[in-house]
Amino acid sequence: MSIRRTLTVLCMMAIPVCLIGIGLIETSHKSSAHAQANLMTPTMQSPVGTWRVTIHLKDGTQIQALYTCNSDGNLTETDTTPQTHPMGFGAQQSGHGVWAVVGDGIVGTTYVKFHYDSEGVFTGQTTVSERLFVGSSGKVMGGTFKAITVNRLGDLEREDIGKISGTRLAVVPM
Repeated sequence: MSIRRTLTVLCMMAIPVCLIGIGLIETSHKSSAHAQANLMTPTMQSPVGTWRVTIHLKDGTQIQALYTCNSDGNLTETDTTPQTHPMGFGAQQSGHGVWAVVGDGIVGTTYVKFHYDSEGVFTGQTTVSERLFVGSSGKVMGGTFKAITVNRLGDLEREDIGKISGTRLAVVPM
């Protein structure tokens, strides 16, 4: 068999393997929402949407927040942390992160908020991890959180734990 024919045969044999490989790559890159949907139980309500949330800190402080859970597994958080509260040092930005189904009826979230001083210099960040339960009505949720705040060097500034409760935002008729 000539070298040209051998290469042609090998290439012809490799094409189906390449196509299968491409198919596998495409499957693995599908939206995480598809994978998460497979983990959701029939009675579990999706967290996708916007939620009005109250964050109950251990010291009694209550912070109002809005969470938006996108169908692709991304999460955006905006809150009213007072600048005078130890968890609200410096100017803050919105929190950005992810959510995923982590158990039967349980949604896990992690998001990060950067902190800046009055001149806009980065001073640290807070990473928040949560375990949330969406009620069977799909209109309420609750859970617990842990927030770890570090300074710009990565040194631990504080840890907070607490509870979260919230209601799904709905269209208000005009």
